[in-house]
Order: sequence, then structure tokens, then C-alpha cells
Amino acid sequence: MTTSTICIPTTTSHNFPSSCITTVSIPEESDDSSLLLNPTFKKKKKELKKKRQDLQGIRGIAILSVLCFHFFPTVFPNGYLGVDQFFVLSGFLMCMLLQRSSKSLTEKESIQLVSSLKLTFQFYYKRLKRILPLYLLVILLSLIALIRIFPDTAYETNLESGRKSLLFISNRVATQEEDYFTMLDIAIDIFTHTWSLSVEVQFYIIVPILYLFAYKCFKENYQVLFYGVFGLISYWYSIFLCSDNQAFNSMFARVWQFMIGMITFKITDSRISQWNEKNGILQSSFVGKIENMLKYLLIFGMILIVMYSRELPDKVLRPFFTIATGILIMIPENNKMLSSRILTYIGDISYSLYLIHWPMYAYWKLVMSNSALWNCQLGLIFVLAVLISVLSYECYEKWYLKLSWFPMISICFILFFINVLALNENEIEDWLANRQPGNFKRLDGLNGNRTYNFGSFSSSRRTMRTWFTDEAEHLNSKWSKKDIKNLIHATCEYESGQGPFGWCSHKSLKGKYKVMIIGNSWAANHARIIYEECGYKAKSILQGSAIGCDPLYAYNYGGQRCKDNVKIFEKRVAAEKPDYVFLLSRFIDISDNVNATNVEDDPIYQSMKNQTEKIMKHVKHKMFILTSIPEIEHENVAKIVSVVKSGKDLVKFDVTIFLIYRKTFVHTSPDSARRRHAKLIEECKRCVPIDYKPLLWNTTTETWRYYDVKNSGLSYMTQIDHLTYHGLELVRHLYTSICRKL
Repeated sequence: MTTSTICIPTTTSHNFPSSCITTVSIPEESDDSSLLLNPTFKKKKKELKKKRQDLQGIRGIAILSVLCFHFFPTVFPNGYLGVDQFFVLSGFLMCMLLQRSSKSLTEKESIQLVSSLKLTFQFYYKRLKRILPLYLLVILLSLIALIRIFPDTAYETNLESGRKSLLFISNRVATQEEDYFTMLDIAIDIFTHTWSLSVEVQFYIIVPILYLFAYKCFKENYQVLFYGVFGLISYWYSIFLCSDNQAFNSMFARVWQFMIGMITFKITDSRISQWNEKNGILQSSFVGKIENMLKYLLIFGMILIVMYSRELPDKVLRPFFTIATGILIMIPENNKMLSSRILTYIGDISYSLYLIHWPMYAYWKLVMSNSALWNCQLGLIFVLAVLISVLSYECYEKWYLKLSWFPMISICFILFFINVLALNENEIEDWLANRQPGNFKRLDGLNGNRTYNFGSFSSSRRTMRTWFTDEAEHLNSKWSKKDIKNLIHATCEYESGQGPFGWCSHKSLKGKYKVMIIGNSWAANHARIIYEECGYKAKSILQGSAIGCDPLYAYNYGGQRCKDNVKIFEKRVAAEKPDYVFLLSRFIDISDNVNATNVEDDPIYQSMKNQTEKIMKHVKHKMFILTSIPEIEHENVAKIVSVVKSGKDLVKFDVTIFLIYRKTFVHTSPDSARRRHAKLIEECKRCVPIDYKPLLWNTTTETWRYYDVKNSGLSYMTQIDHLTYHGLELVRHLYTSICRKL
């Protein structure tokens, strides 16, 4: 909607100023504008309606806010509010589209069910036509990048996220597994930004129903009241019935922002009607100046909030940004700032920019950041994201929006089908290579005297992924990608959720002993072989796995959550009163340096000893404690096969930095933790050590070695610091021996 001011000189002898009026032009009712979406490119003949450039300017400000928040979250902690602006714009434009469709119906048609279905179908088709082609393409390209160039640690958590994104249900709270990956700083959800599109598409389901109900049941003036009441209910729900995460992600908790957009359109449309009735005279120039001043105040106020370097309360900012955006839309667009070419073009490419920037940022975060908040590579990623978005807008978006319905549907179907194939790439690969579950007795597939040599794939078993890799390299990658999935055991009934963390009870046991397996993720990692080796002697096996938490000590790592879990472990052991306990953890806090001349005077050891005594009060026979081994540099797991194959000095690979920026493979000494364990087991007469050092220590080179040179570099460790299937088979005999003696 544009305005122009006309001043009419007075003809009287009085010294009155010239009379000024402001005229308003009708906004373009685009079929192809929505959240992050710019208007259609289809030009109408003899078009009299002008494009709302200020809407594109608002959209440009919103996407810049989001980019600042994603790329520099510590500098622009309030930039997330740009998404709130998108929701208001989306509500405004959806209401515009629905009203346009409803007005095209005759009075007779407007009361028929068929016409309502027709309106709804047209709405869905135009919305999905705008969203799907680019959305599905970006998901596909992201999946290809995930398979080919992202670290293996990012694979598994992103597969599930990709599935949810494909179905527009990605607006949910992170699972335990996703939190675990994020906590380890080894994965990031490359589809996390799709949550806002999931919210919008879910709103598509109900908005035609809401609109038709208001359209048929209320007069024009009361429709605004209906939307207002519905919005207030949603806002009340978001404030009083939702957690912070739910209020951020839930569609129902966001409906009030869409309602603000719809109310904004109804009021704006009403003003246009007034303009028609008064032959173009709507308001005095004085009112126009006040509105223009208000518009600038709101714009600069929102910009200052986004640029403020401290996070402000969202319960205040979110309503302010939502209402302010609605006011900006309602005020006539005579605003050079919002209508500037640069800002409106940024608004034009905002949909491409929103979809494309986050996977690129995620790659930088995992591969190029080196744990820094920003560096030169981040600037390069930002520039590339903008350039690719421009190409996407100019070459792809403009093209597909001109297509008719049949090629459009065909493109969407083909892209969706290829996405499904990409999401099931591992299963398809196993099927092609005939690696079906149950083919092998050993977990790693090394039956009898079989070994893996370089290039050991036969041509009949090669797939597109494995054609250029050795099988050892393929397995190392696969074990890392399926790491979390491999922690879930079919024999274990989880008390909550789908596993693998939390508490579960193994079934189908007929022995006489009560066994417990407790620890961090290593408890779940080892539970499979303990079940297989000890199951015949166990009456019950209770498994408790707390992400990143040691049952004996918690201080820095995991914070209060791990401190709480130390008490939970103690209570569960007291309630179960087991015959035997396996305490299996990748110890972290207890690896800190010993802060005393004698270990027994060390504060960490004293806490470990105190907690051990509490647990052992309720253990009938023995507790088996896994002693510490070194922590590895997880990203170097992917390099093992190439280093072994190249014939380079493996000692340098094991313990030193032999190339620029190459981190040591084994970079954390376990000496302090092993000293504490040795003293603990010495003083705890019913505690028995499980020591992996004889299996992982190379006596010739006197280095820790986490891979099997004889098998072309098969790794004993995943990139997530768990034992691979090959690693579990390496230590299996220790548990066979323990269980035989129970």
C-alpha cells in the first residue's frame, strides 16, 4: 500500500495554509508470499496494484536479524526475534490470499461445501507450490553433504532430523541423543532451522478452517474480534502452559503471532475500503507525519534491540516485536528505508538465504571453526551463502514459480522420492552389499580367520559409496554413524523414551543373580556383550546410563545434572540390592591432576571413595570397575586407514603432532585417573578392576593404539569415544572370563 500527499491551495483571503490530503494505493495481493517468501514473479497485464516494497524491507530486516543471531550468537543474542516478524508477515499474507479467494466466489457459491473445499485446495496448492521445490532441494543437497563431507559424528542425529524436516514436524524439543551430541561438541543439527517452516506448514492445516469459520459466521467488523480472542488464547497457552522450549517451537504457542498478521490485514483492508468510499481521502498530512515518525521509531527500536549485545527477556521482546511488526505493516509504506533497493532485494532472496545459510554454518562449526566463535573461514562461509542464495533466487525460484501444476507436482514428487532414498542410504547400501542382520556371529563380522585388507570389497559388493573406499574405512565410518543406534538393545525395556540412555531392564533371563550395569554412555555401549556373556547366569539385569555422568564423581563436566545423577545411581543400587555391579564409564572429571602428594589426600579421590562405600553397602558380592584409558581426538578416527595404508610412522600418529594443525590422536593422559582407580580398588576389597591397557597398549612402541593394524586400520573407537563393534570384540573375552566365575 503506497501513499501520496496532495496539497490544494486555498482561494480565500484568509491566511489559511494549503489543505493537504494523503491518498492510499491498494497493496499487491500476491499469491506467493509467506514466511520468508517473496511475492510471485507472474506479471499481470495492465497491473494497477503496486508491490508492497515495505513488506520486502521488513522481511529483509528479519532475515538479517536471524543471520546475525546464527553466525554471531554472542554478539547478537536477540536476533532470533526476526523469526517472530516472519510469522506476522505470514499471517498477513495468508489472510490476504484467503480473502482474495473468498471474494472470487459468488454469493451462492460462498455457502456451498464444494466452494469451501475449492478455496482450501487453492490455498494449499499455492502455499506448497511456493515452499516445496526449494525446500526439498535444499534438504536433498544437505543430505548429500551430510553423507559425503560432514563428519561421521553428525550423521545419525541428522538422519532423524532430516526425516522430521521432510514431514514438516521438526519443531520439537531436542532428544537426549541430540543433546548428547551437542554437549560433546561433535554434531550439530543441520536441519534445525526448518522448525519455523514446520510451524508455518502446520498452521496451514488450520488457517483455512479459521478463516472460513470467521467469514461465514461473523460480519466483517467482528472477524477482527474473533481473531483477537483466538490469538489471546494462544498467547495465554504459550505463557502459562508451556515450557520455554515448547513456547518457542510449538505451533499452537505461535498462533497468536499469525493472528496479529491476520488482524493487521483486516484493518489494512478496512482502511482501503474507507479510501474507496471517500474517493481517496483518508487522512490528513498531520496524521501521516505522525505515522511516519512512529514507523521510524519502531524500525530503529527493533534494530537497536537486535544489535544489543546482552540477551533481553523474551517474554517482553516477543510481544513487542510481534505487535511492532503488525503496526509497521499497517502504516502506509512511504518509507524510503524499508523500500530501499538493497533491503528489498535481501527480502526477495530471504527464503533461499534462510534455507541455505544454516547447513553451511553447521559445516563451518564442525569442521572449520576449531572451537572458535568466529574466524576468517566464517566470513567466507557467509559470503558463499549469500552468493548461492542469489543464484538460487534468480535461477531456480523464478523458474519454478512460472511452471504449471503438472511439472510442479512432478518436481516435488521426484525430489521427495530422492530424499527418501538418501535418508535410507545405509539400509540400501547394506541390502546391495548383502550385509543383512544376523549374517555374522561376531559383531564386527570377522568370523574365523577372516581379515580385512586394503581394497577388500569385491566388485559385486561395491556400492556408489564404497567404490572408492576400503572396507575397513567404510566400517570405521559406519560404526561412528550408527554409534547411538548401536547403543539401543532389543532385549532392554526402557522405563522412558526409546533409549539408549536412562534406565532399562533386560528381559528373557532365567539365571539366579541380580546384575546392574551403571555408568555414562559406556554402560549402554558395553551392555550388549555383558548380556550375551552373563545373561545365562542372571535373573535380572538393570541398566542405568546417564549421558556424560560418572556414578562416583561429578564436578565440572555435566554440571548439576551429573551431580543429581550421582545420587540417582546411589538410590537405584540401594533399591535393587544387586549381587553384582558393572561400573563402566569414560571417566572425565577424575582425569584431572591429583591435587595432593598422596592420592588418598586428593579431594577427587576422597569423593570417589565416599561414593563407592555408599554403593557397596547394597551390593551383595562384587563391583567390577572399568579403569581409565586415554581420551582420543575423535576426528582422527576417519584418518586411521589412510595413515596405516600410507606406511607413515604410526608412533607419530599415535602421540605427536606431525603435521600443521594435526591434533594428537591420543591427547589426554589417563595417569591421574588410573592412580585414583588403583588406590580405590586397593581399599575396596570387593571391587575388581577391568583393565583395557594390556589390549590397547603397544609394548613395542610403548604407545596407546586404538586401531588394528593387521586389519587395515579397523578402529577400536568410534568418533564419539565409544568402542566400535571391533573394539567390543577385542574386550569380549574379559567379560566371558568374569561371567564364568560369577
